[in-house]
Amino acid sequence: MKKLLLIIPLMFAILSCSAGNHTIFSKKYNIDPRESFVYISIKHTMTVCEKDQCISQDFKGSASGVIFKRSYKSSYILTAAHVCGSPALESQVMLMGGKLNSTHKVTTLTGRTYKVEVVSLNHTVDICTLFVPGLNHMPPIPRASDQPKPGDKIINIAAPLGVFETNVVPIMTGVYIGDRKDGGALYSLPAAGGSSGSMILNSDGELIGVLFATHVGMNQLTLGTSFKETNKFIYESIKKQDQTKMIKLIARVIQKGTLRDPKLSIPR
Repeated sequence: MKKLLLIIPLMFAILSCSAGNHTIFSKKYNIDPRESFVYISIKHTMTVCEKDQCISQDFKGSASGVIFKRSYKSSYILTAAHVCGSPALESQVMLMGGKLNSTHKVTTLTGRTYKVEVVSLNHTVDICTLFVPGLNHMPPIPRASDQPKPGDKIINIAAPLGVFETNVVPIMTGVYIGDRKDGGALYSLPAAGGSSGSMILNSDGELIGVLFATHVGMNQLTLGTSFKETNKFIYESIKKQDQTKMIKLIARVIQKGTLRDPKLSIPR
C-alpha cells in the first residue's frame, strides 16, 4: 500500500508537468500567432460584351495571409501571388475580348473585415504584399533571423477549404525539408485549397515563409517560399511602399505650396 501511495503522487507530478507545457507555441513572444492570421475573400468578375449585350460571371474563392508589418492605422499582409492576381484567368478574359475586375477583402481572427490594395507581387516566387488601410489592432508576426535546418519543426496557420470563423483557425504542424534548386522550399504539411498564402513558422513562432501549393498526388508534401526569398521580398516590398508614400507626400506638399519645386519656381 505504501508503494502505491508513493507511485500515485509521482504520476500526478509527471502529468502536471506535461499539462503545463501543452501549447505548441513558443513563449519567446508574448503574442498568439493566430492573431496575425487573415482570411482572404477573393471575387473575380468577368464581363464579356457582344454588340449590345454584356454577360458577367463571378468566380469566388478564399485564401490565407499573415500580417507582417503594422504602420500608422494600417497593416501589410503577405500571401501568395496567385491570390492577388490570376494570370491564367486574365489571359482567358483577354482572348474573349472581355474585362476582369478583381476584389479582395481580409477578415481578422476577431471577425473584422477590410478592403485591401495590392502593393507588389512576384509570380516567379509566388508571393504578394497587400496593404490594408484601417487595420491596426492586430499584431504583426515576428520574422525569423535564422535559416531553418532540415528536420526542424514548423507550424502552419491556415484556412484550408475555407475552414475559418471568429477566433477559430486551423493549426497544422510538420517539418522543414529543404530548399529546392529551382526556387522555393519543401515542407511536410497538410494543405488544401484555401491554404495558399498561409504563414509557415518555426518553433519560436517566427515567419520563415508562406505556403503556395501542394505536390500533385500528395497533399501533405507542400511547396512554399524559402526563408531567403521571403525576407528579400519583404525588404523590397517595404522599400517600394515607402518610396511611393514619399512621392505622394512631396506631391501633396508641392500642391499646397508649402514646398516649391525648383523646376517650377518663378524667378524673382
